[in-house]
Amino acid sequence: MYDVALESFIPYVQLHEFEAFLLVEPDRLLGMYPEKGNAVSHLKKEIGTMEPKTVNEAPDTAPSKRIIKHIPEYEGQKAQVGPLVAEDIGLYVLQNKCPHFDSWLSKLESLVNQ
Repeated sequence: MYDVALESFIPYVQLHEFEAFLLVEPDRLLGMYPEKGNAVSHLKKEIGTMEPKTVNEAPDTAPSKRIIKHIPEYEGQKAQVGPLVAEDIGLYVLQNKCPHFDSWLSKLESLVNQ
């Protein structure tokens, strides 16, 4: 294991895959897949009121697998579509729904104010 002895190194370790962010507001997927209204409705029904951190129960229920199950095209477009959808959701919403992410981002923001 390596020791990173830099105070400015503040890593973010996310327990679940990136797509957990997208499940914060699944309707935002419609911006990229406007013809997938029924698919997004089924995805929303599947995840119900789960918090983003609890959506990843098993390999076949990982956030990306849930999205791909309903929107198969997403599988080959994850790297392009995922960041655009997250951007559409916005940092404010992601911080409100994802406390671990909020804590890390707040720590970085506090460095600017020092």
